[in-house]
Amino acid sequence: EKALAEARAALDACSARIAACTAVGIDFRIQEAELREHSDRMLKAVGARFGTDSAEYGKAGAVRKSERQRPARQPKA
Repeated sequence: EKALAEARAALDACSARIAACTAVGIDFRIQEAELREHSDRMLKAVGARFGTDSAEYGKAGAVRKSERQRPARQPKA
């Protein structure tokens, strides 16, 4: 009975840790989505003010329009 009680206590502790990690993971995903939205808004504002082909747009972390590579067309077989 003592071993069974110890095993149940260990299982309860493990379940509590899993729940805590899940909560932290959910919080992280929410913060990541908020940062992604903030970054997107910032890049749109820089692009609107200076243009999407400006040096400032590149400095903000975006790829300038003139530096984007177009996909190569595949020849028909």
